[in-house]
Amino acid sequence: MDSGEVREGERPVSGERNCRVTWILLGLLVLALGLRLVNYDQSLWFDEACMSKQRLDTLPQLLATVYVDIHPPLYIGFMFAWNKLFGDAEWSLRLFPLLTGLGGLVMIYVAGRRLVGERAALVAAALLCLSPVHLWYSIEARPYTAILLGVLCLVWLFDRLLEGDTRRRTRWSYGLLLFALLWLHYYLAVYALLLAGLALVDRRAGAQPGLRRRLLWLHGLGLVSIMAWVAVKVFLAEFDASMGYMRSFDAPELYRFLFQWCWTGDTLPAGLEAGEESARLTAWVLIQGLGVLLFLLGLAQLARSRRERPRGGYTVLYLAAIPLFLLALPLIGMGGNFVERSALPALPFLFLTIALGWTSISIRWLRTGLGALLLLACAANLAAYFAHGDEWTIYKPHPDWRSLAAYLGQEIEDGGAGRPVYSAMPNPRCLPYYDERIQQEANIAATDTGPEAIAEKLEGSLGETIGGWLARPAIAIFEDFERNKAARRAATELWIHDSGDGSIEALRLDERRGDGILYVVKNHFHPPDDTSVDALAVHPRLERLEERSFRGLSVYKMRELAR
Repeated sequence: MDSGEVREGERPVSGERNCRVTWILLGLLVLALGLRLVNYDQSLWFDEACMSKQRLDTLPQLLATVYVDIHPPLYIGFMFAWNKLFGDAEWSLRLFPLLTGLGGLVMIYVAGRRLVGERAALVAAALLCLSPVHLWYSIEARPYTAILLGVLCLVWLFDRLLEGDTRRRTRWSYGLLLFALLWLHYYLAVYALLLAGLALVDRRAGAQPGLRRRLLWLHGLGLVSIMAWVAVKVFLAEFDASMGYMRSFDAPELYRFLFQWCWTGDTLPAGLEAGEESARLTAWVLIQGLGVLLFLLGLAQLARSRRERPRGGYTVLYLAAIPLFLLALPLIGMGGNFVERSALPALPFLFLTIALGWTSISIRWLRTGLGALLLLACAANLAAYFAHGDEWTIYKPHPDWRSLAAYLGQEIEDGGAGRPVYSAMPNPRCLPYYDERIQQEANIAATDTGPEAIAEKLEGSLGETIGGWLARPAIAIFEDFERNKAARRAATELWIHDSGDGSIEALRLDERRGDGILYVVKNHFHPPDDTSVDALAVHPRLERLEERSFRGLSVYKMRELAR
């Protein structure tokens, strides 16, 4: 690429060219919306149901969720307000992620053209539009596309500040966004530290009186605020640094994260047995190789153009920020902190680097050939994504809890109220979301903690004066929460219980006896090593009356035989 192309994103764009870019972006947005609406109405899964009124209906429920949740409270509080305004139907829970996902397509271009140029930024927007990973999280009722959009906006505003944008709205937007990101996910503190470091070394910051000092103060206050929240969580509530589904991050995980998960979405190998050879597996390996090649070309172009475009090198830093942080954690004894979606902000910067690698190829026929392969790779990943809805790809499949709830609801109508339902973990919270007459025992059981214990804990932690002052409203909230659970228990007609080890004794049928009929639910994908439901489905003391299958789920209607 010549020097004129390298500086392409910095110079003014003509009206005709600007119009063409606008139409391209609009076309990508329409295509992206169409692709994301294909699965928009799929059944909710556990994490999404946790953002519904199941856990965020009342203020006490909100506070209880904040108390136990492993994330900062901003998104939970936002969804509490969102549900009050728009309700918690499937479409409304997923609307905000969809909108922020579409916003990410615009911002990867807006921020990317400052880093890698206009052509590469447009290609990166197309890659994000067709990305199975971005499709997935654009229709999941969680904050991940909002985080991705927020990081892109933050680095764009940061660059504008360094360029000398002194408008109040730019400064306020940057400050508010920085605090919002810190309160969305703890890992985003890495970007606060990185941008503070860049403010220290970037000559543009030093050339503007007071800018460096203001940025450092702002970042410091943001980091102190989230550290204070962590201290409160550790001191008064619960703070889990790791969960069972997380794992440690290392060099092989880094490759797998970037070039298998981010780049391909793990869609092509879905459904293949370990060691099984197939054309899909070969194509998957070749697509990874294409991604690695273009990524290396992009890195080489960033190195060659560092004089003409010095801020282009920031692309690599933005890409590597969270992965390097995750690589460092096991070295200080804090392993088990990685799950792919937590590092999702790296995705757009990977695409910007790959796009730059393709646009930097000066030989026209080679660039055309690799462009065709790039398009074929995206098409193959997308085709596999839509073809393997019942396989483990980007994340665990979405079982059809909606249809199962409809079946169990009809069983209630047909006289099945009072019968027990058994399922292995994880928590089938989606069933109560679709039918409040179906509840899990553990979710709405009365809390062992009493008002006296709450007051004692607060006074012991904060002293008699402050703790005693806070005890009264805390007890009122606790009692309101318990009343809500009691009302839900009274309205429950089918109770969900843990299937235990798959033995009859673990079912405690003597305590839960109705008309002798029970339901056993099998989640085919999670937990992957569970055999308890399979054992119950063929148990000699249980007669199978009916079997129904839904996406990712089976339910067995059974009767206990006489002993």
